[in-house]
Amino acid sequence: MSIQIQVQASYGHPHLAPLISVFEGNLDFDSVEVRRSEYAVKAFVPLELVINAASIYLLEKLILAPLIDPMAEKFNWAAGVRKYLEPAWPFRLTIHLSEESLVIQADLETQHKITAQIWSIIQRVLAILRDENRLSTINKIQMVPDQGGQPLIMCYSGNRPKYTVELTKKKTLEITASE
Repeated sequence: MSIQIQVQASYGHPHLAPLISVFEGNLDFDSVEVRRSEYAVKAFVPLELVINAASIYLLEKLILAPLIDPMAEKFNWAAGVRKYLEPAWPFRLTIHLSEESLVIQADLETQHKITAQIWSIIQRVLAILRDENRLSTINKIQMVPDQGGQPLIMCYSGNRPKYTVELTKKKTLEITASE
């Protein structure tokens, strides 16, 4: 099988290298290529992952599924986040899906409860959007922590916010022009 997904893992502190190893430990290296780069200067964003995938299907199969259900406890993402990601170090994730012309961005700052669950959150968001036939109407999903530390998920069409995703209610809410 050829490389289906490329991941760029950038980090600003050498203590984050083991967390990248936890991430990599779940992946099929015949299908997923991971490139690491450590910033020479300690960066404002100590951990940033940029994932380029051909489709949602491949993202779900080759990234989300193995990270949600790791093959061994030593490759458990949530445990790795708790162990290696310091409270003051922010996390940023960008996923580009070429077939769907979709970008998923999660700028989680230091909300590591969300960071620990990011892969299952993305899977649930995609499932809700798929169930409501909304994936073809958006080009960007943006996730940020709200004031209570919960994920605020906005879906965009062009530059305009179109929906919010309510994970607890398992549905989207349309954003009207007046909001």
